[in-house]
Amino acid sequence: MNDQELSPKTPEQAAIVIPLRCTVRIDGHDAVFLLEGEIDLAGRPVLEACLDSIGTSYGRVFVDMAAVTFIDSAGIQILAQAALRLQAERACELLVVNAHPHVRRVLEVAGLEQFLKVE
Repeated sequence: MNDQELSPKTPEQAAIVIPLRCTVRIDGHDAVFLLEGEIDLAGRPVLEACLDSIGTSYGRVFVDMAAVTFIDSAGIQILAQAALRLQAERACELLVVNAHPHVRRVLEVAGLEQFLKVE
């Protein structure tokens, strides 16, 4: 296949989907979820599975969004639900860290800071 065959022919073909990836790192009593890609409806199952895997022995859960390029209402909903669940069931705090300014702005406008800390 040559480069010309890979180039998009229409604006619809030009849309690039960046799948969401989640890597978990344990740091003492904290869990760190390193997210990469887009947090949208397509990435929802990945984020849900990642956050559902949180054990009961962590004092804080960090969601590192340094490599997140986009978030929509599906991602916001999952983060809010996870934060509420962690607080209610485990007295555990969920913190979003290293978000790009445009992602951070979406979280602020959505009012997510009432459910979790955005640092």
